[in-house]
Amino acid sequence: MRHSNCNGRRGSTLITVTILLGTMTVLALIFLRVGQRLGQEQDANLESTRATLLAEAGISEAMEAIRAGQSGNIGNADAPAYLGGGVLWVEATDLGSGRIQLDSWPMTHRGRAALRVVVESSANGGGGGGGGGPGDGFFRMLFSDQDMQLDQDVMIDSYDSTLGTYVSQATNTYGGTTYAGAKGGAAGNGTIQLDANVKVFGDVNCGPGIAPTMSGSAHVSGSTTPNAQKVPLAAIPVPVIASSGAYSVANNATKTINPGTYHYTNCTQGKFSTLKIIGPATLVLDGYTTGQSATLELDCTNGPITIYDTGVWSVDKSYTVRPKAGTPVDAAFLISSVGTVQFDQGSKIYVGFYAPDSTIQVDQGAEVWGALVADQISVDQSTKFHFDENLGGFQLPWDVPDAVADAGDVDPEVLSWSKIEFPLHEMSADRRDPFTALGVQKQDLQAPADAWQEAEGNP
Repeated sequence: MRHSNCNGRRGSTLITVTILLGTMTVLALIFLRVGQRLGQEQDANLESTRATLLAEAGISEAMEAIRAGQSGNIGNADAPAYLGGGVLWVEATDLGSGRIQLDSWPMTHRGRAALRVVVESSANGGGGGGGGGPGDGFFRMLFSDQDMQLDQDVMIDSYDSTLGTYVSQATNTYGGTTYAGAKGGAAGNGTIQLDANVKVFGDVNCGPGIAPTMSGSAHVSGSTTPNAQKVPLAAIPVPVIASSGAYSVANNATKTINPGTYHYTNCTQGKFSTLKIIGPATLVLDGYTTGQSATLELDCTNGPITIYDTGVWSVDKSYTVRPKAGTPVDAAFLISSVGTVQFDQGSKIYVGFYAPDSTIQVDQGAEVWGALVADQISVDQSTKFHFDENLGGFQLPWDVPDAVADAGDVDPEVLSWSKIEFPLHEMSADRRDPFTALGVQKQDLQAPADAWQEAEGNP
């Protein structure tokens, strides 16, 4: 009898355990399903966020293209741009009255998004403050009163020395060329010829009624509209300062000129010497000569530095004129003599040069981070020029008309921003990766900066 009761208890216990195990299994399956659903929702949210960020990146790239004078179109559905593991393309529609509609369409692994932004383009004043009367600054990287030829593989872009080094700003690429800003440009009162593989990230504006002559492999990111009128190169009003005689820095030596005004009958620097000038300072030199690898360091922290050269200019190879490390450039040479201002191989120039009666010659292997204005400019192949936008505020004796300084410079203003429906309806539900869905190969796609489409009227 006792044995029978024991078997009964065992049976009821087994049933209870079975029920508990079944309940726990069901709960586990429910939690697993809920976890899977939450994980799927999180993945979907993540992909949606990635797609939205790509859409915003497309809008930003399109606006940068418009600033550079391009249409704002970035790739297309058949050949999208590749970015961040996904693809995107932007379609620009001209709405008239200076308004442009930008539709950005990205695709990530499972994410789709679409943004529509309407912007309005207007002239921004051209960086040089043109039309303000005498005292306008540099407004292009190169300006020549005579005809100018850019030999093969020359590159022109821009940066801003108040924002840091050029290297820190050179984050864009086009056709394998790394560049910083797109406000470099070249302008003049005559013709401008661009040879093979010349890349200008900015405008190229010839004299009135003249279009630039361009090789088929040359590239101009901005406007090629001729200037409406010529820009006369004004004579330099050299200040009258009592002379202190000659000034020299011996080979391998270092000297410093403190803030003030100075006039030297001649200034010479020996080989491997360094001359430091602390601004604000004004120097009048009746001649300037250097030996090999001489360095002129300019500290513009507390004010600008203006150097007038009224006589001989002769610097040897590997000459460097640079700012003090970590400081912006607010300095220029004003050359009033007639002759040639030559930068030999290995020279590194970080200031502006205004030489209305001279020829500026830049040899192969020299590089300029500043601005050059001259009666004539001669450049060798493969030279690189980086316009310092900060020099737009440097005071020069010329007057740049608004119609010249503003040519091709537009700064789009955002008027509206909204999400729209993804245009390819069959792709909205197709969650395959974008390369499979669109039938494209990742290695064949360009980066957004390389997928700009030129505006009508640009070569």
